[in-house]
Amino acid sequence: MKSSGLGSHKSLKEFGKKYSKVIDEQILLSQKDRCKKDGISFIPIYMVDSVM
Repeated sequence: MKSSGLGSHKSLKEFGKKYSKVIDEQILLSQKDRCKKDGISFIPIYMVDSVM
């Protein structure tokens, strides 16, 4: 199924709440432009090398 939006990512948000003391940042690989929404950094796939 193809989605036109960023989606809700409920499981990633729950993970972030549970382990917020242990993780620095939540990163999600995306096909869209780089942005930050609800504490999640959306990184385009082509930028993965510069983030890691």
